[in-house]
Amino acid sequence: MRLAAIDLGSNAARLLVVKVLAHEGANPDWKAIEYIRVPVRLGDDVFLTGKVGALRRQQLLETMKGFGYLLKAYEVDHCLACATSALREANNGSEIIEAIHRDAGIAMELISGSREAELIYKAHRSLAGPEDQLVLMDVGGGSTEISLIQGQRSILSKSFALGAVRLLDQTDREHDWKAFKDFVKGELLPFKPSAFWGSGGNINKVFDLLRPGKGEPCSFKQLDKLYEQLLPMSPAQRAEHYGLNEDRADVIVPALRLFLWVMKQADFGKLHNSKLGLKEGMIVQLLENYWQGEFSPRAGWGPGPLSDTTHLSTAE
Repeated sequence: MRLAAIDLGSNAARLLVVKVLAHEGANPDWKAIEYIRVPVRLGDDVFLTGKVGALRRQQLLETMKGFGYLLKAYEVDHCLACATSALREANNGSEIIEAIHRDAGIAMELISGSREAELIYKAHRSLAGPEDQLVLMDVGGGSTEISLIQGQRSILSKSFALGAVRLLDQTDREHDWKAFKDFVKGELLPFKPSAFWGSGGNINKVFDLLRPGKGEPCSFKQLDKLYEQLLPMSPAQRAEHYGLNEDRADVIVPALRLFLWVMKQADFGKLHNSKLGLKEGMIVQLLENYWQGEFSPRAGWGPGPLSDTTHLSTAE
């Protein structure tokens, strides 16, 4: 069985195609057979103007058409496609989603922030032992999702309109910062969580730069030192010195700023990184749908619109 996840975020569009090796029990096993990331930065348009502009709209539709061809080429059984923060706020978000369906045959779901946090958690729920309490934070382009995980369940979870693209463009709002800080200080920290895990492309790249041992965390000192080194550099200098892509070189600093703030407040000396995120949580969701009998491998596959087999109604 082959499954796919399309994550349409504020900084990029991502396609993950996996081959399921084992789908029984609590720990399904799969291997990635394709992963593509296209830097369609919808957030720059939406957070500054309130809508997706004509040029990015065209770029996005061409990207989705390409993803659609790949879904057919890889003979994917089922795909879950989700749009997050940028399209949640875009005045023309519904029109964009209709255009993706019409032009690419992909039924894109516009998910809420809380649903996004839930899907991210699904990719990480095996991290904590029965008595462990850990904080999981995913910093995206337009939003930040933060959860408290205890054992195999999320006991607190919230999404905030604070993301790396939004911070870069200085379109973050004071009341969102206040809500984020109040949640961390007033609701999260009283549980005295023992560990901090980071998720998302920016923190993945930070770990690539710092290169801790496999499965090892990075210390606050290491992260803060890297932040101080990156901060005075221009994006072009960061790209040249650290080998970063242009669309990563500018947003990595505001993302790291958010992680460091939480570490300071909670006195976390270390940050762990799972290399997992929303797209992996979407694969888990597809497997859960399969276990519940919502579809069968290869069900309904054919040359017609992908929406016949890709739309699984999981959005809130």
